[in-house]
Amino acid sequence: RADDLIAGLLLLARSEAPSAVDPTAARTVDLADLVVPALAAMRAEATRRGLRVREQRAPAPTVGDPVLLERVAGNLVENAVRHNVPAGWVEIRTGVRGASAELYVSSGGPEIAPERVEELFEPFRRGPVARTADTPGSGLGLSIVRAVVQAHGGTVVAEPVAGGGLTVVVRLPAPGGALRDRAEHPDSR
Repeated sequence: RADDLIAGLLLLARSEAPSAVDPTAARTVDLADLVVPALAAMRAEATRRGLRVREQRAPAPTVGDPVLLERVAGNLVENAVRHNVPAGWVEIRTGVRGASAELYVSSGGPEIAPERVEELFEPFRRGPVARTADTPGSGLGLSIVRAVVQAHGGTVVAEPVAGGGLTVVVRLPAPGGALRDRAEHPDSR
């Protein structure tokens, strides 16, 4: 558990650094492809908990660090499975909306007050005890998601689901967008 915490802190520190995404090393990454290993890693736990998993994967290309972006998908899917209710549901979608690649992860779970949602993105914040008491983790997952997404010139928003659960939507620039602009104008962050 200590190793996981240290690894999470190092990833958070790396992704919050101004040079987290080197524009010269960035490459095209399809968010739809990143969902596959994220789901595979959590499939056994989702099955054991009786979760219904629905996915709609359409191409969602962006440009960036594939390892960091894979962690975004992994953290979101892991949270959707682990912070769910028995026999709950998870919905994952990818696609392009406007000039953005989008990753949408929604799940059932305990209710979260709308005014508490933003706190979930702060390091070591795990949400209400009803949502996290029996769930392993350090409270870094959404902090890492936010830091990586921002380092890639994107946005992440979360909203509580009526009746319980959380929806998180990540939007990243389509190829040729923000990373190229930041390389040309580094102070634009």
